[in-house]
Order: sequence, then structure tokens, then C-alpha cells
Amino acid sequence: KDELGRLVVMVGLPYANPEEPELRARMQHLDASEAAARVGASNQASTPALPAQTHSRQQQTRGRAYYEALCMRAVNQSVGRAIRHAGDYAAIIFADARYAPPGSKTGVPMGVATQLPGWIGENLVVPKGYGEVQSGLVRFFQSRRRMEAVASGTDKRKDPT
Repeated sequence: KDELGRLVVMVGLPYANPEEPELRARMQHLDASEAAARVGASNQASTPALPAQTHSRQQQTRGRAYYEALCMRAVNQSVGRAIRHAGDYAAIIFADARYAPPGSKTGVPMGVATQLPGWIGENLVVPKGYGEVQSGLVRFFQSRRRMEAVASGTDKRKDPT
């Protein structure tokens, strides 16, 4: 059973439909409560509140943060379908430039890599083309099979690498 599901391919980002009434209402509520808190804080500090539309891309609204968190939760759930326990393994292909780490020559200023779990981000590789993807997958699965063989005592070699 552990031999099943050794590869997850994420094509794009699984964003929810922003026009869905329940999601839209929740995002509006979060943005409104954020704006109310900002107005309350500015009244106490006697400085004018900034309108919600002045948020930069770096400082997003609570509604937008919630929307992006829903997306990343779906990504994590998809990855979790293949990696079921501590001794399990799978290759994960993120087929979208937005998964690349910031500044990795993809043209994407802020990748979603910073929102991935640390163990994924630490092992994230940005290949230059399909050939690198294919050879990387071959090396990954060969090394995992060797490690399993050494652990089970069926490998005749002494070094698992």
C-alpha cells in the first residue's frame, strides 16, 4: 500500500472562486473588521486612518490573506495525500512559476514558496527544463529505493548513496 501515490503534480494554484457568495462575504467581513480596528487604533493615537485601498502588495488585507491561506491549505492537503507517515516519501512537482522561491529568476517577485511548509521549502528545486525534472525524479527514486534496501538488509552494497 505504501508503494502507491509516489508523485504529486500541482498544476497551478488551487484558488477558490472569489465570486462565491459565502467566500466573498467572509472576505468582506474580515476586511471590514480590520478597517474598524484600524480606525479605532487611529482614534486613540489621534492620527488619521489609512483607507483599505492604500494597502500595498506587501501589506495585504485580512480578507486576501484568508483567501490565500485557503489556497495553501489545499496545496498542503494535496501533498499530504502522498506523504502519509514519517517513513513515507513522494516526489512533488509544482508546475507553476509562482511556487518558485522569490528571486529565483522566474520573474515572479513574491513566490508562494514562503507559505509552503519548511520541509518542502528546504528541498525545493527550480529546474531549467523538462530534462532536469526527469533526471531529478530518476535520482530521487533511485536513492529512496537504495535507502529502503539498506534499511531492510537486502542491499549488498555498504554505502546507501
